Amino acid sequence: AHLWGGTRRFLPHPKHMLELGCGTGLSGIAVVKYCCRRHWEEQWQEGGQPEQREEKQNGGLLRRAILTDNAEDCLELAHKNIQHNLSEEMRHVTVEAHCLQWVTDASTMVPDAVQCAFDTVIATDVIYDCGAVVPLLRSAHGCLQDGGVFVLSHVPRAALPCDEGNVYTT
Repeated sequence: AHLWGGTRRFLPHPKHMLELGCGTGLSGIAVVKYCCRRHWEEQWQEGGQPEQREEKQNGGLLRRAILTDNAEDCLELAHKNIQHNLSEEMRHVTVEAHCLQWVTDASTMVPDAVQCAFDTVIATDVIYDCGAVVPLLRSAHGCLQDGGVFVLSHVPRAALPCDEGNVYTT
């Protein structure tokens, strides 16, 4: 998987990453692979001192990636995709999928399984209704540590329905 080249600027070496609305897990798994490969390549280019090579083998900088979704069928697929798409070199990174419903009024309530100050929160193609924007931003803010990065990847739609029956046109 390849991520857009501008990702280096927006995705510094995360240690703890959370994905909101992971679906089948594609984006989260791609970020895990990207971060592990990027760290390995940087160590290789720098000549990789023995302690750096050991750090690389122990996972570089990424330690934990939590992928979340509210749909149980998506979470089942995400679990399977995590198992089938992470190589042995990446097994040192804890990658888990958990249920999290951020679209409700209780969007700032984070389950114990994902409570942690994340340095990176990502969300890919999760805004299907204008009413989801504020809960998404609240959830991302509530999960980010100070100075953390929120990366939102959004596909503009011709018309996005709003709660009040109005239509937001992009």
